[in-house]
Amino acid sequence: MLKIFTEPYIALFVIMMVGVALSKLSYKRIGLGSSAIVIVAIIFGHFGIQTPQSIEKIGLILFIFSVGIEAGPGFFQSFKTGEVKQYILPILVTMLSTFTLSLLASKIFGLDSSWAVGLFAGINTSTPTLAAAIDNGANSTALLSYTIAYPLALISSIVIFRALPSFIKINVDDEEKDYREKTLKHFPVVKAKSFLVENPNIANRQLNEINLPQMTGAFPSRIQGNEEESQVPGSNTVINLGDKLKIIGDEASLSKAELVIGRPVLSEMPLAAKETVISILVTSPVAIGKSLAQLNLNEVWNAEVTKIRRAGINLAPNGKTRLRYGDKLQITLRESSVDGITKMLGGKESTKIDFLPIAASISLGVAIGQITIQIGDGQIGPGITGGILFATLLLGQIGKTGSLLWSIAGPTNQFLRQLGMMLFLCGIGTNAGQSIASAFESNGPIALGSAFAIILISILFSSIVCLKVFKMNKLQFLGAMAGALTCSAALPDSEDIKSSTVPATSYSIAYPFSLLLTIFLGQVFLIF
Repeated sequence: MLKIFTEPYIALFVIMMVGVALSKLSYKRIGLGSSAIVIVAIIFGHFGIQTPQSIEKIGLILFIFSVGIEAGPGFFQSFKTGEVKQYILPILVTMLSTFTLSLLASKIFGLDSSWAVGLFAGINTSTPTLAAAIDNGANSTALLSYTIAYPLALISSIVIFRALPSFIKINVDDEEKDYREKTLKHFPVVKAKSFLVENPNIANRQLNEINLPQMTGAFPSRIQGNEEESQVPGSNTVINLGDKLKIIGDEASLSKAELVIGRPVLSEMPLAAKETVISILVTSPVAIGKSLAQLNLNEVWNAEVTKIRRAGINLAPNGKTRLRYGDKLQITLRESSVDGITKMLGGKESTKIDFLPIAASISLGVAIGQITIQIGDGQIGPGITGGILFATLLLGQIGKTGSLLWSIAGPTNQFLRQLGMMLFLCGIGTNAGQSIASAFESNGPIALGSAFAIILISILFSSIVCLKVFKMNKLQFLGAMAGALTCSAALPDSEDIKSSTVPATSYSIAYPFSLLLTIFLGQVFLIF
């Protein structure tokens, strides 16, 4: 009866069950994580139990797809704002340190490049790097050094980054203030202010004639005449002297609006009896990729978008603003229009999965992965892993092509990512399990000692360069380092720092760059 559990398809689910159960065991957030699945798979493989052929490739493809499609918008947005420049230093210093030291360790101990790339991938807790290396010819010693280095890197990174804030003496308030001042240059705070119409040059004219958004960068969200209820203005609304206009914009645009309209007033503009304010999550293909001017919400629904929250940042909307999947809109409108506009924009994340964009983006990535560059006797290229990552980053940024929606709902994305990771680790683990015992006896202790030394030296060196030499913001540094090591568990956990969103924001920007760089450097090992 037990023989059925040795069948490849049954064994796959047994390994996943046991591995996931072990991965959930932790002490103060320290646990084996995904390496638990590798360990279980290796044990099964050692006793001759295998998973279905090519299951690891299918898993890898799903994992990389989910990472790229989610990270795409933030990845390219950081280029646009120039914010990425703040994170290049810790990423490069950390990556080059771990790369150089891993290569040096392999040369000192006379081990091959596959062992070095596995060590490098484990130290950076980067399974995609290991996968890309195996895809391009790395042998089973890569999995050995990865399996040893990964849990050690995870534990060491968590312990070091828990202790680091005490050593570098972080003043959270000062670091937050410094970060906000830098961020405001790219994303000024959006405010609302009311003005009294005193300028005769705009009196008795329609809003579309005045064109406040073009003149000032701010836009009118409400208007109130003498003894009248306030209302959402339309493009044909006539402005009169003595009217009150509520304007939305940043500090600079509101100052311009004051010059055009008149002095600010402190009185509030209550909503009309049948008006309300709602928040809507943009998920509908009808709305994604279209500008607010194209949607014409004001004329169709008598509604006004007063705020857009995207990737944790508040944006001042205008007619040219194009909506993206996952944007959260704050809208003022009549109660009778709530159901209609919610249906039009989406309202909630869809639970449906459209496999056409998933298959199309993966196919495009595979094609890109075939591009290679000849270097000496060898060649390097993105491989299937890098090709899919590049394609999905790009398509995630585009969001929509015609009626084809590239973005997918958050819960669906997380499911595909976890499933892909488990399938990949089960496949490579059982394949390597047959010969890993003898390899561990000869090279295991070397991998263990090398991994610990490299992690410690790399973090110490990066701290000195970034904090002492270049005076980097300390909260940004903590998040960027966790991103550089592609290790979310290394994010700071102390109560005072955990209240700050800066480390998590920095991590989300640094992570995709680090992932691409580790995949590339992992293949460079194979040239040596």
